[in-house]
Amino acid sequence: MRLRLWLTGIGGILIMAGAGCVKSPALTPAGGVPPASAPQPLSQPVLEVKDQAVINDQVVVERVVSAASVWVAIHRMAGNQAGEAVGQLLVSAGETKTFAVPVQKSKITDELTAMLHTDRGVVGTWEFPGADAPVAGPDGKPVMVKFRIIKSPVPAGASSRDQARQVKLEAKLDAIAEAATASPAPVVIMMEAKQWEFVPAIVRVKKGARVQLKIKSVDVNHGLGLPEFNVRAQLAVGKTTTVSFTADQTGSFPFFCTVYCGEKHGEMRGMLIVEE
Repeated sequence: MRLRLWLTGIGGILIMAGAGCVKSPALTPAGGVPPASAPQPLSQPVLEVKDQAVINDQVVVERVVSAASVWVAIHRMAGNQAGEAVGQLLVSAGETKTFAVPVQKSKITDELTAMLHTDRGVVGTWEFPGADAPVAGPDGKPVMVKFRIIKSPVPAGASSRDQARQVKLEAKLDAIAEAATASPAPVVIMMEAKQWEFVPAIVRVKKGARVQLKIKSVDVNHGLGLPEFNVRAQLAVGKTTTVSFTADQTGSFPFFCTVYCGEKHGEMRGMLIVEE
């Protein structure tokens, strides 16, 4: 029999682990999660956050991995429970490394909790309490990491470890700001998925473009597979799903429906053309 569990800790990492028997401390949103916001499972999500100072009203998240777009919310503490969200940022499916989440500095506590939430309501709109429920791990508990806030600037007499953390954090924030300035705006393409076609079926972009496909499934559930760019998404009927990737190679790349949708499912295909 194969056992899996989640590990969590202060200023730590939340990841899938192998066989073992470690029980993490209970930490749930204050007052409990309302029924409409019960944790929703996603496959093998990862959340990494470290102890840090809050600089320029931002909290740095080291890494997120998720099978779907998720909100990364920063919750203040209410006793030993995660309370009100003081900041949130939507990240795309896949792996996202070293990014900043804006927070309301006046509302933060000495300890905070980073938590993953679904984006199941109006796509791209933060709805919690409500549709954007906490993402659940295999144990049914919310995926979250508790971390400590270091005073900024670091006071005289602070440990060398805290001083080193602040220097690294400031460097990361500078790098994030520089990358945001240098990166071009994403190319946004509106699409529809329906039996048995994508509209448009041919998508043309330039090499290096950051691409966002906003795809609405209009009749039944569909899916999107674009293997060369590690894209695989579920397209729920009636909803618009955002798929993001960087077109870092030239050529013609077929995409196709990955969810059986009727007798002509195999014909539901399209082509991404990336030009120099």
